[in-house]
Amino acid sequence: MAVAEKNGNWYIVQSQPVIIDGKKQYKNKWIPISAKTKGEAEDKERDFKKKRSQGIEIDPNLTVYQLSEMWMEQHVKSPVNPLAKGTAKFYRDKLDTHIIPVIGAKKIRKLTIDDLDEVLNTCAKKDAKDTTLRGVYATMSAMFNWAQSKKKIDKDDNLMEYVDRPVVAEREYTLLQKEDIPKFLQAVITPHKFETKYAQDQRYMYLTMFLMELTTALRIDELCGIREEDIDFKNKVLYVRQQITSAGSNPTFDPVKDRRNKRPDKIPLTGFIIEAIKSELKAKEEKKVEAEKKGLIWKEYGLIFTNQTGGPVDSKNLNTRTFKAALKKAGLPMMKFHNLRHSVLTILAESNEDPNAICDMARHADINFMKRTYIHKNVEAQRGAAEKLEELVANSSPVKSLSKRKTENKI
Repeated sequence: MAVAEKNGNWYIVQSQPVIIDGKKQYKNKWIPISAKTKGEAEDKERDFKKKRSQGIEIDPNLTVYQLSEMWMEQHVKSPVNPLAKGTAKFYRDKLDTHIIPVIGAKKIRKLTIDDLDEVLNTCAKKDAKDTTLRGVYATMSAMFNWAQSKKKIDKDDNLMEYVDRPVVAEREYTLLQKEDIPKFLQAVITPHKFETKYAQDQRYMYLTMFLMELTTALRIDELCGIREEDIDFKNKVLYVRQQITSAGSNPTFDPVKDRRNKRPDKIPLTGFIIEAIKSELKAKEEKKVEAEKKGLIWKEYGLIFTNQTGGPVDSKNLNTRTFKAALKKAGLPMMKFHNLRHSVLTILAESNEDPNAICDMARHADINFMKRTYIHKNVEAQRGAAEKLEELVANSSPVKSLSKRKTENKI
């Protein structure tokens, strides 16, 4: 191995054995490097040899497109531990729509910070939503960080730390306030006129589901996918292992979103939730008997919350027909089911719970992401904080003197 200059460019010349006509011969492989002098080229050569001795050989011609396909195949859609289908679809969309068209053909070694900024600028020029900009940034960060961790690229080739995170407006979330929870639950359990035995059982099942949501902050598809085997009744723990991806006659399930993160996939359950689940399992057996009496085919998936034939509760119906109907009946503002997750985590934060404990419940590896995304400012909570500060100064002499102040009219 040596360095050589050719047409004003420097190369590492690597001799490789090849078989020609049954005989072993050697052929030079010219690897282009970024160097202006022989000294710089020799430094690059030493670095290259060091990486080879560690089993690392960086392809100098690797393009962004090739890296993206490698990342999708080896990590996102890994046959051993793939990410959730929704996450894979999210990354694929951001790559195909925003990233590859701009920098896909560029070589990693020649990529600049300006190139990465151009991806975000091009996205912004298309009047993309704030969430899209943030998604494009997150996709590039995830890809380059993975490539660096797996020695697919050099640390110096990962320029994402120099790219500014898109500044986006904070999303406004309608939250279920702490004082409105009893009113909401009462609306859930209030019977309808002329309801059947099945409708009554479902009403209590929905109550259990909402109670569980308000004490665990699960995602809606995780809530609908809970099985009896996921509950440790003795230790009062829920293991969050799967989520429903489609309902209907042939439902499908996927591993939960956070299985790859280093946060625990278990959530403690309170005593009354455990009792409510036991009651629901008993009602499920009665539901199964009723289904057989009606000639319906019961399909067992081991789920706790089911429809009348054993299948999962449709998350879309739970959101629109049940959750929003209860909000309307209670006279509360309309919101998505996912806002309950935001509401629970915000209530915990306002109650001064340990941020790490809240992060564990949310099952996010990044506590700062959890704070940015799930914990929202409450004006009334801030007002309370301001009033506490007022108490510190209200009784001081300077403040009392304000009440004695006389206003003079000046002409």
